[in-house]
Amino acid sequence: MEELADTTLVTLASEHVPDYWMDYHYPRRTPSGRPISQGPANRCWAEVLVHVGMGVGVSPVALRAKDFYSHPGMMFVPLHDAPPIDYGFLWPLTGLTPGASAYLDIVPELDTPSTGSSATSTSDGSRAAPMPANSTAK
Repeated sequence: MEELADTTLVTLASEHVPDYWMDYHYPRRTPSGRPISQGPANRCWAEVLVHVGMGVGVSPVALRAKDFYSHPGMMFVPLHDAPPIDYGFLWPLTGLTPGASAYLDIVPELDTPSTGSSATSTSDGSRAAPMPANSTAK
């Protein structure tokens, strides 16, 4: 996390998410207290990717994002000392379809004991910051 002090974070617009969420995912200081520059605040993930691809800055993401958002102009650099990212399910207030309900019923059976992570709350600590390809990883 200390290397984030040498970058600019491309973030999300804080009016769209709670302060505690912003503080957790887009810290303003490193663990040792060094300031982390905050770059453009974006309305959506697609805008974050555009700014990172343009070399404006970096953005912390779940390491699994590299499987879905690979781009020739970006690389993913693991942040081994970052706090974990938890995963969960999101569904409409109107309720679940029978298929979605059945799926959620079996999710606990899909737990992966070898990593200690849960299918409903995966905290494997894997995070990465997409870096423009012309950047150098430390």
